Amino acid sequence: MIDDTNYADCLACEEAFDTKKNKMKNFSFIYYEKLRKTWMYQALGLLSKQKLKHFHYLK
Repeated sequence: MIDDTNYADCLACEEAFDTKKNKMKNFSFIYYEKLRKTWMYQALGLLSKQKLKHFHYLK
């Protein structure tokens, strides 16, 4: 059963330094879908490095 208390907070910066162009990059709007897929990719990458008994990583 899933209750209403399951949620995730996200803290994102509005600007970041681009080392290739040597200037600040503005992130005034972040697409939710891209943020979610990036989070999933990073989480699966970390899980795949662990020796988990019942985790099957699909590539």
